Amino acid sequence: MTTFSDKIHNPDKGQKPHLKNNPEITALPASSPIEDITNIIRRDGGIIIKNFITPEEADPRYQKLNSSQ
Repeated sequence: MTTFSDKIHNPDKGQKPHLKNNPEITALPASSPIEDITNIIRRDGGIIIKNFITPEEADPRYQKLNSSQ
């Protein structure tokens, strides 16, 4: 897995030109060990957690947000 830190510290390792100023954010599944998630947050400052909540859990929240506008 190539990470933000790899791209910053090893820019010659096949880095695409458009990523030089726009590095990617690491994404992990929600089932990943908490240690992996927290280590990436400490290292990169953020993370994308895939499938953190289900669409069924998200729908009521989106509806509530849309109705308040």
